[in-house]
Amino acid sequence: MRPRVGIIGGGYSGAAFAIHLSRTSALPLDITIVEPSAGLGRGVAYGTTDPDHRTNGPTTTHSLYPDDPMHFDRWFRGGGGLAADPECLDPQGRIFPRRGEMGRYVGDELSRHQADNPSGSSIRHIRDRAVDTVADGDLYTVKLAGHDNLVVDLLAVTTSNAPPALLAPFRGAVAAHPAFYPDPWDLDRLSRIPADARILIIGTGLTMADVALVVLRDRPEATVTALSRRGLMPQNQRQAPAGATFLEIMSRAAPAFVARHGRPDTARAILRALRADARAMVAAGGEWQEAFDDVRDAAHQLWPLLSDQEQSRFVRHLWPWYETRRFRYPPQVDAKIQGMTAAGRLISQAAAVVDAAPKQARIEVTTRRRGQGAVSTALFDAVINCTGPERKPSPTGDPFLQNLVSGGLLVNHPLGLGLRVDELCRAQNSAGRHAARLRVIGPLARGRLGESNGVPHTALHIMRVLPDILAELEQVVPRAGATPSGVRDEAKT
Repeated sequence: MRPRVGIIGGGYSGAAFAIHLSRTSALPLDITIVEPSAGLGRGVAYGTTDPDHRTNGPTTTHSLYPDDPMHFDRWFRGGGGLAADPECLDPQGRIFPRRGEMGRYVGDELSRHQADNPSGSSIRHIRDRAVDTVADGDLYTVKLAGHDNLVVDLLAVTTSNAPPALLAPFRGAVAAHPAFYPDPWDLDRLSRIPADARILIIGTGLTMADVALVVLRDRPEATVTALSRRGLMPQNQRQAPAGATFLEIMSRAAPAFVARHGRPDTARAILRALRADARAMVAAGGEWQEAFDDVRDAAHQLWPLLSDQEQSRFVRHLWPWYETRRFRYPPQVDAKIQGMTAAGRLISQAAAVVDAAPKQARIEVTTRRRGQGAVSTALFDAVINCTGPERKPSPTGDPFLQNLVSGGLLVNHPLGLGLRVDELCRAQNSAGRHAARLRVIGPLARGRLGESNGVPHTALHIMRVLPDILAELEQVVPRAGATPSGVRDEAKT
């Protein structure tokens, strides 16, 4: 009997999980990826076809294989990427490819492993949506919208980017108005915005930049106002390429930040140490980004040691600053955003939306600037929702996650950081126990892991938890003389 693995979500996390499973398993597996899109490995992030949407890190940080950091770089160069996209090179010679190329790379690697892989595993794609799952004795039965149930021995939830959160003023009548754009990735609909439109973007992060580039590129008379509560925008990348590889950095028993400061157990202590490091590195001729990257790469050790109260304090006070420094503009995007800002075509504001209402063909939006009591009202031809993915799975409109949470198989992280899991990505259920054969891989595990959103962090976490997952799958095929054991629901530790 071949162990059966179900993967819900066929974006980067799901594809990478299937690839590494088939590469490392000692047993042939039957792997099924449930994903409604025709292409695998793309998801929201890498499904874009716009030429100005680039990876926010160079090719050397986007390899599927942490032990081979140049893999994506070789694939891109070997396929003629430099000739097709000369703008991808930055002044240091690093390649920041279009995100669609990253999607093609992951899809190609998955196709290669579908055709042939070291374990002799099968990898199939069911183009459908999962709507629910039932724990059935030793098995998980996944209910699909348009196909028969899928029965598996181990289930991995690898969904990543949920639809953007919708602020209260934009619900109801505004949400249905033709001037409101709830999906920032609907490039076809964005292309129909009038050439001289006055545009409001809700959010000032990387998604805002993607949209601003698209809507302003071919509309010389259009203007964009982007607002968020703090008005923080992403920062730029480091100028100097890092020396050590990501795997070398992440394999150190004591990351650089920990080697200097130990493991502070409060958000304030971490912040103070980070600021001191940044000042020292800038004074020595370096960059603040190096100090920040040291904290980021120690997050897997620092975050789990923070109490619930300290984690809550971090999310409440420091989260926006962390995110805008963690997810940075690629140099090509940074130059264009700076140019649009200098020309007065892109304006960033720190403000809260107080109210919104349809006004014939436009939307009237009332805002309050940060630190001010007075409100102001303006009319916009287009309002685009770029608030970022909904952080709590249950309100996203995804029936699969909603049903698993309401059924008790999954539990929302209390701070909205995905789902409750342990260090091995075993899902916690409503009874507080961790299911050994229900795993959460990728961004939805961030509440436990500290960092699980970036490509290299996701790939490394997959490699770290694979030995335990493969040991669990070996239980499905009992060795001679062994007693079978079913799905183990292991006590929380």
